[in-house]
Amino acid sequence: MDDAKRVSNPLQDTLKLSKYGSDYFDVPTVYISVVLALHCVTITSPEIGYAVNKVCQFMAQALAFHWVAIKRIPRY
Repeated sequence: MDDAKRVSNPLQDTLKLSKYGSDYFDVPTVYISVVLALHCVTITSPEIGYAVNKVCQFMAQALAFHWVAIKRIPRY
């Protein structure tokens, strides 16, 4: 993500996260560890709290689409 462009908000306005719709994420432990790390970052950056909360809701069955949403948060 070294060459990633910055975004104006941590979560897309029109994004509807759902537990249906795409393939399951290949490595769920990576998903969980990144979400937990982002959760710790909310202490110093509370503006990402809503976005982190949304992706935390799908830790049990992460989809590939959720991983795209997670990668957007650090770009903010």
